Amino acid sequence: MTVRNVARKAGVSPASVSLALNGHPRVSPEMAEKVLTAARELGYSKKGRRTKSAPGIHTGYIGLLCVGLPAWSWRLPFFVNFVHSLESQLASHGLQMVLNQVPDPQVLPKNICARRMDGAFLIGSLHGPGTLAGLEELPTVRVFGCPQPGVDWVTTNASEHGRLAGEYLLGRGHQRLAFLNPDRVHEVFPEYGRSFQQTVAAQGVEALMLVEQQVYSDRSLWTREHYKKVTEKLLQAYFSLPAQERPTGMYVANDEVSLVAYQVLAENGVQPGVDLEIVSNDNEEPFLSLLTPRPATIEPDYAEIARLSLDRLLYRLQHPAAPIGLQLLVPPHLISPTGHTRSDAHSPNKSTTPVASDPLSSE
Repeated sequence: MTVRNVARKAGVSPASVSLALNGHPRVSPEMAEKVLTAARELGYSKKGRRTKSAPGIHTGYIGLLCVGLPAWSWRLPFFVNFVHSLESQLASHGLQMVLNQVPDPQVLPKNICARRMDGAFLIGSLHGPGTLAGLEELPTVRVFGCPQPGVDWVTTNASEHGRLAGEYLLGRGHQRLAFLNPDRVHEVFPEYGRSFQQTVAAQGVEALMLVEQQVYSDRSLWTREHYKKVTEKLLQAYFSLPAQERPTGMYVANDEVSLVAYQVLAENGVQPGVDLEIVSNDNEEPFLSLLTPRPATIEPDYAEIARLSLDRLLYRLQHPAAPIGLQLLVPPHLISPTGHTRSDAHSPNKSTTPVASDPLSSE
């Protein structure tokens, strides 16, 4: 029995359950009674939950460090979905998230330190020595992006994204395929494309790779207008083909790019869902709800990534001398246009790089 079960029965969030069970003054008497009633009916007990008195927990605060992320990225559904999942996991352990923006990867703000928080999750890019040096005494787990050696990392399995997209389109009978990526220096887009290309090639299909070659170092440029400009340029290779030679299936880097691609395709007389079937990435409802017909999309397992990230961080806090370098790759889900998750018997629950004396490495 977990906080999530109580939250579901009470009709509130896991965070509200945690606050109510701990007698937080922000919780109204009505909500507190609703939560306590649900807990009693389900037989839920706080016994055995990790709290601030657990080994390695001194402040009860865990940071989420957003390193080098432009301000607009905080509004993306992808970011919001992950933060919600992570906050729920922390609340179920009696812990509180502290959201920190780190604009310069080489300068760590002074408030991010072991005196003020027990550990941290890191999302974004680290290219300078300053941040790494500043985090030496603060246990951290990195989330999303491409894993690198020597750090604990939990992320979606980018190779599985590309494989699922390729197998889905092949299974739909498409033999002329393409991949659309307007940002070749993105942390995971290139791996999506590599895996997609490799998957369809194994079935004798050569994918048309529509990948932007110019590098844009200023990330503030990545507005939707910029996406459209680059997408228009890339799709010229598609439009230049005779109609009978054009790809009939296309894998697109993410849902926002799909939104732009639908617009560019329609402006050039190509009807998505009729002339071209698209598979997208991230399952971001604000974008997908604007697309007709709705494409299939591949969604990272945000809840599982959050759970494994917190499990790893808690283990690090309780075993400070344990080796660092565990990497967990969490399989995504393919969501069909009708909204049903497709199960995939070929995907493991997660793949890991083992770390000695670490119970997570044998799960």
